[in-house]
Amino acid sequence: MAEKGRGKRIRFQGGTLFPVMMVVIVAIGLGLVGYARATAGDQAQGARANANWHIAFGIYHCTAYVDPIKALATAPTNGVTTQGDGVIYYDPTDSSVSGGKANLSVYLANYAVVAGSSTLTTSSADGSLALDASKDKCNNKSAELRTYVWKDATKPGDFSVVNSGNRSDVRITNDNMAIGVFFVDPTSDAAKNPPQPPSVAKLAALNGTATTSSTVAGTATTTAGTTIGTTAGTTVGSVATTGSSATTGVATTAAASATTGASATTAAPAVTATTAG
Repeated sequence: MAEKGRGKRIRFQGGTLFPVMMVVIVAIGLGLVGYARATAGDQAQGARANANWHIAFGIYHCTAYVDPIKALATAPTNGVTTQGDGVIYYDPTDSSVSGGKANLSVYLANYAVVAGSSTLTTSSADGSLALDASKDKCNNKSAELRTYVWKDATKPGDFSVVNSGNRSDVRITNDNMAIGVFFVDPTSDAAKNPPQPPSVAKLAALNGTATTSSTVAGTATTTAGTTIGTTAGTTVGSVATTGSSATTGVATTAAASATTGASATTAAPAVTATTAG
């Protein structure tokens, strides 16, 4: 029986169309799965197109942050910009700078700033800073180029540091981040406990979470010789005179229209005078 089967080919009923279709379907399925995984991963890795993220950024030179990078007359077309306020507006317009490609290096390249492994240079518009850790020092001490990253700017004590490789290779993975490129003495307090960029203070307002101070209506405190006004048009006056006599006067006037339709009423002033001696 085995000998009889030798040399014979197995044929699929209907020819080769069916196996070819199966191969194509499997290939398409695998491709879709791979694309879905890549897309999901890419979106999770960084700012998506039109993300409108805000990142506080600054360059720290030895003892303090330098002036923020200036805005350009014509903003970069890829949507990674600044308004000269020390904030990176990461609003990518295409896939070349979004997702897994969302990176600090995109921003720095837009504004002619180069942060390598040991050198830092800025454009002439930003003061032409040119630093080289192999020869430049901070307070006569050796310096390093480092990049500090706060994934959440509201947590100043929670940061990571990039002190090897390309210092501008920092992934933009979150809104409300803070990033500082430091040229600093590695033994200094600034290197051990890096201060955040000053523009961190602007993030809350940009992200719509700013808090404002408020005054409780109708409450006021005054000292002698001070006149203050409270709501509903009430005026309180207090005068104290030291010496042979002291006079205190209090006058109250109701508001003409504290509430719509309310009529104005004036109370007669009451004055009490006391004379010492």
